[in-house]
Amino acid sequence: MARWHGKLCSEPRVTVRQDGNPCCDSCGIKCDWQELIKTQAFANSPYLIPQNEKPGELNLWWPSSVPYSAKSKDNSTTQSPVPPTNTQHSPTPVYPTVLASHEFRLVCLDANENPESPVHLTIEAFPQDDAPDYETVSYTWGGEAADSTPTKPIFIGPYWDVVFQTTNCWEMLRFIRPWRGIRMIWVDAICINQQSNLERADQVASMMQIYRNCTRVIVYLGPDIAVPPHGRFPPRRRLDDLALGPDQDQAAFKKLLQRRYFRRIWVIQELILPPQAVIPIRGVNYWADAMVYSRLKSVPDWDWNKTAAPWLQHTAQGGIWEGDLAHILRTTAKSRSSDPRDQVFGILGLVNHGPTFQADYGISAQHVFVGLFAHLISNLKFLDIFYHATGASPRSRTSLTWMPLWDLTSTWDTTFDPPPPLDMIMADTLIRSLKPAVKVSCYINFNNSWSRVVGSPHTSAASRGNVSRYIKLSSSQSVTEAHTTSIAFAGWQRATSTHKPWHTGLSFDAGAGTLSLVLTHFCPIPLQPKKIGSLGEWTMFEVRGSQGSLFLASRDPLDLIYHPNQDHLFILNPGEGSELWYLVLRLVGDSGRWTLVSTCRAMFLSLDADASDIAKGVEIRIEPGFQSLYQLLEPAARAFENRQLDEIAGILPEIATTTS
Repeated sequence: MARWHGKLCSEPRVTVRQDGNPCCDSCGIKCDWQELIKTQAFANSPYLIPQNEKPGELNLWWPSSVPYSAKSKDNSTTQSPVPPTNTQHSPTPVYPTVLASHEFRLVCLDANENPESPVHLTIEAFPQDDAPDYETVSYTWGGEAADSTPTKPIFIGPYWDVVFQTTNCWEMLRFIRPWRGIRMIWVDAICINQQSNLERADQVASMMQIYRNCTRVIVYLGPDIAVPPHGRFPPRRRLDDLALGPDQDQAAFKKLLQRRYFRRIWVIQELILPPQAVIPIRGVNYWADAMVYSRLKSVPDWDWNKTAAPWLQHTAQGGIWEGDLAHILRTTAKSRSSDPRDQVFGILGLVNHGPTFQADYGISAQHVFVGLFAHLISNLKFLDIFYHATGASPRSRTSLTWMPLWDLTSTWDTTFDPPPPLDMIMADTLIRSLKPAVKVSCYINFNNSWSRVVGSPHTSAASRGNVSRYIKLSSSQSVTEAHTTSIAFAGWQRATSTHKPWHTGLSFDAGAGTLSLVLTHFCPIPLQPKKIGSLGEWTMFEVRGSQGSLFLASRDPLDLIYHPNQDHLFILNPGEGSELWYLVLRLVGDSGRWTLVSTCRAMFLSLDADASDIAKGVEIRIEPGFQSLYQLLEPAARAFENRQLDEIAGILPEIATTTS
């Protein structure tokens, strides 16, 4: 931004010359913005994103909802680190005052009958509960050309101070200029001081209120779509008229939804939160309100989920009312932003259920995503994170082994999808068809409806030579109590209690990003897993033990990533009748820490004939006297490998490729 007047000019009188450049009649200086752009064009260019921290020096503290802990030099746990203090940006001619947390700015856009006249506006600050009627504008900074270079002049205030904006922002302001009087609008690029991280964070936190309190949002799709009307004013149509119209209109509308605009993360809340949206399309103003979804439900063959912007069905609904933060992340995962942190910050205004947090532009992208995944695990108990975790695949230097890749578009799109289904009966049939020597098949799962009866699939139960042999784990009540008595054991913390949910003492190390949680240690993996077949996206592997075989369903190549004498199988019990999670962890030297290798969907256990502990059908339930998975799995583990179970506090370290 630049003030181009003489230093002593205190009463500017600006007029526009025939060449289109402003000139001050008081000081006699002409604004040559073409020269100013050479030195000022990038003064308000996109902000710099802090660099990602080095491994072990993450200094995590955001969001405050996450139970972070720090290790002192004597390895004792201390309280969570204190976030750094954000400093405000210095006042400027365009932003002379600092906004209070309850304030926001509005643009007062001047009328001009000449469309080629310079864009001039003023900016005023208002309390959020004492502001005039205003509209918001939804657009993309870079437009369809993705050009975010600020090269077009916007003139602000009585001095006509110059602020350079992108071509698409400039075109948008020219398009919505009123034909008479003034127009009060909220434009993010101008109403927020983009050079102040603290103000940006405060205003992002206020966007839900800003958008919900506006009269409507104007959707600007670019100069090729938003063209002047044939008459003085544009005709008005309902948006669903395009879908209710001829087939060519429906096809044109679906093609319109493929524009880059609809892939931008910020436009989602910009269209969902306001009470009405207006979309100028080739001289016609199409409007949408909260009823557009209901009206389109009656249209044959119309399915929002098959369009390029399925979230558009929530237009003018005031929010996405079903689901928590994880659901909203899944709904918006295919949207994009130039700042990776906005994949999270850009949807916070849509969260209506569960705990949430405030954006902070003073932290790195790595910090944001570690904090996001830690929040989902600790507060929402969203364990699907482990299914999508990086594990032993060295695909990213910035991802911890317990968290998904966040810096690749191809993986982010599916990060919040549930694991693909696995047909347990088909999996068991596959195992027995490939392993005819299997005598006893035990499927371990917290599912009241499942039991495995062993025998030929073509033989009736009454005629089978072998009696039913299976283990069935079912959850008849939740584990609610937790008390801990721990002793040091081989660098682990071995729990001797019988009541210990997985999230007991859950914490994330603020420096290293390591995750601490309670897991049940089932057994070491004694031999290299062997691939025996596939079912959908899952691959079945066999691990041979001294008295039987273990079968694991995984998406990872367990046979290729196995490390002898280091890999162990752990079980995570979510409780409350949920299915178990099976985690392959790798011990890191003698540190007592583990890396996550793979998350498995199911575990099948086949034992050699006449295994004494489960020679007959056995059903094991979680009841008041039998509340620990540590106890529940003891017979199975002893029969498989003739060993004892350990319930430990496992730690998943920070570097996917760490080995000893």
